[in-house]
Amino acid sequence: MNLQQARQVAKETVKALFKDDYGNPYEMTTWQCDIFNTILTRKYPRTQIIAPRQSGKSDSISMALIIRSLTFKEKWAIVAGQKDKAMIIMNRVIQHTFDNEMFYKQLELDSGMALDRLRRERSKDHVTWRDGGSVQVFTADTRNKNRTKEALTGFGSPNIIEDESSLIPDDSHGMILSMLGGHPDNFLLKIGNPFYRNHFMKSWNNSKYKKIFVDYNDVLAEGRYTLDYIEEMREQPFFDVLYECKFPTSDEITPDGFRKL
Repeated sequence: MNLQQARQVAKETVKALFKDDYGNPYEMTTWQCDIFNTILTRKYPRTQIIAPRQSGKSDSISMALIIRSLTFKEKWAIVAGQKDKAMIIMNRVIQHTFDNEMFYKQLELDSGMALDRLRRERSKDHVTWRDGGSVQVFTADTRNKNRTKEALTGFGSPNIIEDESSLIPDDSHGMILSMLGGHPDNFLLKIGNPFYRNHFMKSWNNSKYKKIFVDYNDVLAEGRYTLDYIEEMREQPFFDVLYECKFPTSDEITPDGFRKL
């Protein structure tokens, strides 16, 4: 398919299978379709996405994860610097699993975990399918390097989504990459906002990575933001990072790697 055909198929597939927060068929935007297809086709082994906050990227990732992991019986890992960050996508995975009977009937539950309880609490850090495949959350604890090593050592996955990637330090990112070892056919998706000039910026300038860039203008044009909201957020800190999606200039970063407030 060409790009427009692929987007249309993604849009129709999601609309038929998933629902939004109000119970209506989910209508994906153009760039959400691109994120969805990146995971669903797994075409580019290294992919990086920069997109604004609250723009729907977690929804498109979670819906693609459900279909891909279930259909191809694959292991997928979501890794972030803190568990609550990693659980954002996992919560959406659990939520959208209950959008369709053919998904939640494939859930393999722990003993004592009822479907209704999982639907209400959405607190599990892993989802496993009866016929194979799974989605699991890992934490690269950015506050404690030793705990990061303990958390990630011994675990492996051929497919990793590094959420809020820019907030993960370089050495922790190296530990996450080691999870791909032993899997010649592997896939890494880095997603987030460009807070720091670290590994996130280095890979953004790496020609081996497929890039998807979205800023507030794209989201505004698709109707997910209002102009009033953007003007309100323009007065808040980090508008350039969170909505314009710009990396900080070199003079904004201290020698220790911190960003000046």
